[in-house]
Amino acid sequence: MPFIGAVSNISRNAILLLIGILIASTPSQSAVKNKARTAPSINRPSFSDQYKSAVSNVKTCDDYLANRMNIPSVENHLGMFRSWEESRKDEFETTQSFNSRNLSKFSSYIGSTKIIIKKKVDVTYDMDNQQIKIHIPFEPYYYDMSLSLGMERAGALKKYVGQNGYGAQARVTSSDWSELYLTFDNLRSRDSEIILPMKPVDAISLKNSGKLEIVSELISPFLTVLNTHDSPTISRPFEHRTKITQIRSNLLCLFLTWDGGIPISLTQKR
Repeated sequence: MPFIGAVSNISRNAILLLIGILIASTPSQSAVKNKARTAPSINRPSFSDQYKSAVSNVKTCDDYLANRMNIPSVENHLGMFRSWEESRKDEFETTQSFNSRNLSKFSSYIGSTKIIIKKKVDVTYDMDNQQIKIHIPFEPYYYDMSLSLGMERAGALKKYVGQNGYGAQARVTSSDWSELYLTFDNLRSRDSEIILPMKPVDAISLKNSGKLEIVSELISPFLTVLNTHDSPTISRPFEHRTKITQIRSNLLCLFLTWDGGIPISLTQKR
């Protein structure tokens, strides 16, 4: 009997040892979670890399049409230029070196010198004549046509007590603003509206999904900045400072597109 009891004790110890080994070799839930959290992340290409790849084959308007479905609009990535200041050419720097330096700086942020913007189109349909009126959102800015990329307030409103030369005082509200434009140096003027014949079924699709697709190319000096100041008066105690930033380019192509439709070129001879 003592012999049998000893064997039982040995078997029990062996089983306990085996269970301990199994428990030790099984990862805990917290370890599994930690392992999941420390899994290597996937390196996704930046927007500039994606954009550079997408427009690499775009040399002509026909190239753009062939690749347009894979090319994103860069409009939402141009806001960074609001904080930029205009580059100045050093007197010991050649124009070629100046242009090369700025071109490299600008293209590194968006991946290319091509600026492609896709904007929802503003149209009105005339059912009686079956014609559609397309609004072209270009506006004159000094000598060139420009596309507004929006106006934003820069910083919080400020208030102070101002005084004119006669001692009269007023509580002044001061604000700073930022305007951003894509300017087309090769476009002095163009029609603000275009009227085209179109069947109602196509017009409905165009109204729902239509876009203006703008293709331009950065040119020197790439970016210019103008600061304006609207001074307050006693009768009008409001002060406005505005930084107007122009991204300089040449317009290459302008297309009207919509789902299921054949793109229409709206580029006018200049």
